[in-house]
Amino acid sequence: MFSLAKKKDPEAERRLIDALKARCDAQLAQLSGMAEKADTSGAERAAARLVELAKNPKLPGADKKFYMSEAQRLECEANIKATDAAVHRAMAAAMADDKETRDKEITALRKTMQKAISLRAPTGFRMNTEKSLENILLSGNVKHDGPTKAKPLDTAPKLERSAKDGLPAIVAAPQDAKE
Repeated sequence: MFSLAKKKDPEAERRLIDALKARCDAQLAQLSGMAEKADTSGAERAAARLVELAKNPKLPGADKKFYMSEAQRLECEANIKATDAAVHRAMAAAMADDKETRDKEITALRKTMQKAISLRAPTGFRMNTEKSLENILLSGNVKHDGPTKAKPLDTAPKLERSAKDGLPAIVAAPQDAKE
């Protein structure tokens, strides 16, 4: 009679695995593009989709491990690039004495830095970013328009007379007396 167990077709299973790998590769390429552009929110969504695709039990274990590690690496790379861009924008704002923009960029910098650290960023990343953050916080707000305690407003009257005032111009010696 009829058996309830289905016979496995190795060719169909191979095509299914190839299709899964192709979808994972396409998602990986999309994630790579987002990491290049430092699009953190898009990279996070693309990494989550790639991990979901890689969790398919039909996918071989080595491929599953590869796709998951690449998803984490590329998401981390996107956050590192976003942190670096925020450092540069914050430094430019600090040098321009734009405190509001500087504070906004520092907030974005800290957020992306923590996300990159949670995604296992390289060891020196945190230390270098914190040094840059310290430099940003110490930059700017140095020049003051108007008087300060160190350089008060000069209200003393200008001296009317000077040593050169009232002296006649230097008389040139006669060139030639024959004329």
